[in-house]
Amino acid sequence: MNFLVQKLFFTLTIVMTSLLVLSAQDALYNFSFDNDLDGWTTVGVRSSDPAKTDAAVWRHTADGTASTGAFGPIAPIQSISGGGAVVFDSDGLDNGGDDANCKGGPAPGPQRGELISPSLDFTGSDRVLLVFNQFYRYFADNTTCDLSVIDRNVGTCSFIEVSNDGGTTFSTIPVNLDADPNDATDRDDIQLIDITQEAANQSDVVIKFVWDGDYYYWIVDDIRFFSEVGVDLSVENYTLPNNAEAYVSAVVQDTFDAEILIQNNGDATLTDTMETVVRILDNDLNLIWSDTGHFQFDLEPDSNVIWDFDEDFVPEDLGINAADEAYFAVYQVRIKGDTLGEAVRPSDNLDFDNFQVRDIAIRKVPGGSGFGFNGEAGGGNAEPYDWANFFSIPSALNQNLRVSGITFEAFEASENDPLIGKSVVVYLVELPEDVGTPQGVLLSGEGVGVANFDFGMNLDDMIAAEMVIGIGSFAWNTDNADDPEFTADVFDFITEEGPPSIQPGRKYLAVIRYPSGSETVVQEISRDYQLWQLSSIASFPSINQGGWTVINTGGDNPTPYAQNIGVIGLEIELGTAVDDVPLPENAARVFPNPANERISVELEFEKPTDANVFLADMTGKLLKIKTLPNAISERMTLDVSAYPAGSYIVRIATKEGTRTEHIVVSH
Repeated sequence: MNFLVQKLFFTLTIVMTSLLVLSAQDALYNFSFDNDLDGWTTVGVRSSDPAKTDAAVWRHTADGTASTGAFGPIAPIQSISGGGAVVFDSDGLDNGGDDANCKGGPAPGPQRGELISPSLDFTGSDRVLLVFNQFYRYFADNTTCDLSVIDRNVGTCSFIEVSNDGGTTFSTIPVNLDADPNDATDRDDIQLIDITQEAANQSDVVIKFVWDGDYYYWIVDDIRFFSEVGVDLSVENYTLPNNAEAYVSAVVQDTFDAEILIQNNGDATLTDTMETVVRILDNDLNLIWSDTGHFQFDLEPDSNVIWDFDEDFVPEDLGINAADEAYFAVYQVRIKGDTLGEAVRPSDNLDFDNFQVRDIAIRKVPGGSGFGFNGEAGGGNAEPYDWANFFSIPSALNQNLRVSGITFEAFEASENDPLIGKSVVVYLVELPEDVGTPQGVLLSGEGVGVANFDFGMNLDDMIAAEMVIGIGSFAWNTDNADDPEFTADVFDFITEEGPPSIQPGRKYLAVIRYPSGSETVVQEISRDYQLWQLSSIASFPSINQGGWTVINTGGDNPTPYAQNIGVIGLEIELGTAVDDVPLPENAARVFPNPANERISVELEFEKPTDANVFLADMTGKLLKIKTLPNAISERMTLDVSAYPAGSYIVRIATKEGTRTEHIVVSH
C-alpha cells in the first residue's frame, strides 16, 4: 500500500470511528491505560539470554506504538479510548532498534512476558466477558505453539490465563490462532472472550496477558469486562468495484452491485429495524455517492444476512480524470434510530476499502493475504496447474495498446522447497467476441458464470484453438526470489517479436501456468478484497478433466461463495510510436517543451469527440491515461514532476486519428 493510501486509511478510520459512540451499557471493569499500567503489573519469565529475563516485560506506551524495534510499525493501535496502551515489544527487546543487533537487545527472544491484572471481583455476575483492543503481529505460524511447553525455540503464542483463586492456579485460553503468519491484525481489532466458566461469581479473579515467542509485538488497550454482549452487529463482508487498481477508462465503466453481509454477534435475536449505508468517498473524504437500506426480520445470534442495495454504483459519475487518486467504499450498519451505538465491539460496525486510479496497470486486487493454492489443491499428490484472471479492455480506449507484462505474486510452500530454480509460463488468451461479462453476486453465489465461456475448455484446448495471443516465462533466481511481485515479459504468440496487441471492448484471460517441477509453488490469492464479479478461475488436471473451476473460500467463512482471487495483473503499453492517421495540426497542442513540473495539452475539435491522452516513456510503457469524453475545446495538465528527466511520449488519440509529440522533461 502506498503512502497516500496509508494516510487516507488512517484519516478515514479516525473520522468514521469517531462516529461510533459507546452505549449506556456499563463495563464491570474498564482499564484504558491512558497514563500507566492502570494497576496491572508485569513480570519477565523467559529470555534466550537468561541473564536478561527480568527485562522481558510489558511496558506502557504513551502513543500506542511498538516502535522500539528495528522492524516494528510506526503506526499506533486504534483503540476506543485512544492515547496510551500496553505493549510487549518482542522486536525491540530482541534487537534494541538495530537490525544488525538481532539477539543482542535488552531481552533477546524467544521471550515470555506476563501482564497481570489486580484482583477482580465478579460476585453477582452470572456471565463474564473479557473484551480488549489489540494490534498484533507474529512471525511464525501459531500452529507451532504448544502451550504446555515453556522452553520453546519456535513459534509465537499469545494467550490469556485466568485464575479464580487469586493467582494460584490458572486456566489457559489461546488467542490469535487465526492470525495470518508474519502479518498483522487490523489496528482496531477487538477480541471478545467468554470467561464465564472461570470467573462468574468469583471474588478473587486474576487475568494474565501472556506473550511467549519471538517477534514482533502485541499492543493491547481498553481491557474491559461485561456481563452481557448486548447488541453486537458487524460488517463481515462487502463488495467492491471490479478492479482494485485501474486506469481511468477501466474505472469509469466499472459499475458494481453494492452488497453487505451483516452478522449478529450478540446473544439475543434482533427484531429491530436495521439500517445499513454504503458510501463512496474521494481522497479528500468528500461524499461522492451513497445508498441506504432499511430492513426488519428476526436475526438470530450467530446468523447473518446479505443486503443488496437498491442502487448500483456507476463510477463514470465521479468524473475521474487524474492518476494517483484513491476512492473509498465505506459500509456501515446499526440499529435504526440507535444513536448510542454499541458497547462491546463498536468498530466492527463499519468497514471500508479503496480502489485506485493510478497508472496503466490493471490489478484485480491490491495484493495477497498470505494465503494461496498450489498443485495439491487438485487432491492427492501435487500436480501441474493453471491460475487465471479475467480482464476487460474498455471500448473507450480507441488506441492500439499492447500487453507488455503479466504480474503475479507467489511463494514457496516451505523452506525446504525454495522458489530458486523453478519457473512459470504465462499466457494471454483473447476470448471470443461473444463471451460476456463475468457475473456473480458473490456474497450469495447467485448467477455465477460467464455467458458463452466454456469452462470445460482448458488452456491446452485454448492454445489448440489459437485463442492464445501472448506468451512469456519467468524463472526464479537469487536476484529476484525475494521480490514482493514478479513480472513476466509477454511476447506475441505467433511472431515472438514484440508484445501482443489487445482490442478495445474485448475480454482476456491472464494465465499463470505452474508446470511440472513448479507444481508446489503457491499462487498467492486475496481473501480480503472481495470483488462483486467472478474474477479468478483455476485448472487442475484431476478436477473437471482439467477444465476451469472457481475456487471459493468455503469452510467456516460466513460467505461460503466468496472468491479466492489470484494476485495477477496486466502491464500495458502503447502499440505504435507513429501516427497512422494524424490529427490536423490545429486539433492538438502540447507545451511547454522542454517541460519541468507539468505538461499542458490543448484540444480543439469541430464537433464533440471522445479523446484519450496518453503519457508514455520512450519504450512505450504507459505512465498515465486521461479520458476526455465529448471534448470540443479542452485544456488539461499532466504532472511529470515525479518522473526522471528524459524524453517522453504524449499521444492524443481519437477515432478520427492521433497526434504524437515527443517531450523532454528537465528538472
